[in-house]
Amino acid sequence: MYEELYEPLPQKEPYLKRLGLAAVPAADKKNLDLLIYSHQLHIPFEDLDVCEFKRTASLSISSLYEKVILRKRGGYCYELNALFASLLTACGYEVTPCMSRILRECDDEFVPPISHRINLVKMDGQQYFCDVGYGGPMPAGALPLLDGWEERIQGQTFRLEQVDAFWWNLLYRSKDTFSTVMRFSPVPCEPVDFVALNAFASTHEHSVFPRLRMVNLRTLQGSVSLIGDTFTLSENGNKTVRQITEEEFLPILEQYFHLCIS
Repeated sequence: MYEELYEPLPQKEPYLKRLGLAAVPAADKKNLDLLIYSHQLHIPFEDLDVCEFKRTASLSISSLYEKVILRKRGGYCYELNALFASLLTACGYEVTPCMSRILRECDDEFVPPISHRINLVKMDGQQYFCDVGYGGPMPAGALPLLDGWEERIQGQTFRLEQVDAFWWNLLYRSKDTFSTVMRFSPVPCEPVDFVALNAFASTHEHSVFPRLRMVNLRTLQGSVSLIGDTFTLSENGNKTVRQITEEEFLPILEQYFHLCIS
């Protein structure tokens, strides 16, 4: 029943081509950073299947490959980080899927449910945080799991803090202030562990994804996003925000996110 979650990636080359890469890179830290950054530049975070078409997201590797690589779509965390893990494994990396809570815009008294998937990659005895499936600020490279590690990547600064034996916080600096983006556990998970979480995210009335369309893509100059009817273009530190009409929706998807939806 769940064998399709563990399928190998059908082909590496078309995936790498989608990322703008011509060859299979060696499995090292430099190329891991390159893969993460290229993924964020070329494959958008988007929940349109769930929100617009009321489809439950499939987590089978063959289905994800067909959707994201062959049909040149995007996806949300359970889709993108699952497919990316299969690419990393095919490229020779040791990958562990892990669970996360999104703490961004949450107060200290509220503990949100586990609702996000990340990947940890192990190289030379060191684990690295990797994420290509979050629709907000995320590191454009791999961060080593070292308490207090702070790094500026592609103009953004992040920090990792160990909370206890089971949880770590990822923090993002905006201006001079750090805020917590997510709390993740390095406890190893299996792809099957995300089936129920994905079903909830795709269909439940309390999940944000069936209720609010979200599209986000990193660009060389910043980022572009569409949340509901709010379109935001961030370039070189400048931000333009405006409301769009339904007639503008599909043209904006094609122009800014390179998505053709039918």
